[in-house]
Amino acid sequence: MSFLKHGFGPVIRSDTSEYFREAVMLDELRVTMENGGFSDDGSRFRVINNVYKSDGQLAARVTSIGGWLGLKERKLIEPPDEIKAAWHKLGRTDDFEELRSSIRK
Repeated sequence: MSFLKHGFGPVIRSDTSEYFREAVMLDELRVTMENGGFSDDGSRFRVINNVYKSDGQLAARVTSIGGWLGLKERKLIEPPDEIKAAWHKLGRTDDFEELRSSIRK
């Protein structure tokens, strides 16, 4: 899906990085993407990216909080069903939380 073509895209309000193990250049790393939170209408999300070393040790975690920005409206919008469905297919974190909607009705 081309976000620009459809007039919206993700916007990140904050990122938090945590580091647990050293990773050096040319290390093989595996990155996961998990659903840490989502609002009922999909306008807000929390995504957790875990970085694992080849031996399975957690090296780092990046937590991002954001939403879906309507490029014409310049405010958070409810994304298309295709985006919401893809988000719901992500594995949920143990601390998943329902987020408050950002859409004022």
